[in-house]
Amino acid sequence: MTLCSSNDFVVVNCSRLWKINVAVFDIDGVLIDSSERFRKCEEEAGGSKRLFWSCFLSSRYMHLDKPIDFGLEVLKDRIAKGLNTVIITGRTDNMAFETVEQLKSLGVEGVPIVFRKTGNYAKDYIFKPSVVKSLGLEVLEVHDDSFEVLKSFAELYPNAKLYLYIF
Repeated sequence: MTLCSSNDFVVVNCSRLWKINVAVFDIDGVLIDSSERFRKCEEEAGGSKRLFWSCFLSSRYMHLDKPIDFGLEVLKDRIAKGLNTVIITGRTDNMAFETVEQLKSLGVEGVPIVFRKTGNYAKDYIFKPSVVKSLGLEVLEVHDDSFEVLKSFAELYPNAKLYLYIF
């Protein structure tokens, strides 16, 4: 497992990152149902945003996460079809090991995964496109559960196929 980093993000499996024919996937809400972890952290935080994000962006309750079969099937389909896949997540680099293991247990191995650096508080709709621009990726598809993220990609890549995941 190779790591590369910038001031804003860390890439796991960066030696497998290709710049052309790229399909971008999110984790939470696309590959993983993290709603139980979300609820547990919300309850624990008692209304404090700082405490919520400290909890949610940790591995403390990752055992509550469940796979989203449809998203995992689409990811594996894109890999089988020869698209270069990359996962860009809002999860922070302190969750990298546990996230790699979580995905491995679901049959997803070796895919480059981009984590935001701890302390990077940029909104996902700013963070994710900035990563893609920084890495110089030619994006053909984006799979995300945020309309705002997809909207920001549409501005950069008007010909890319955008997939909004709602469950």
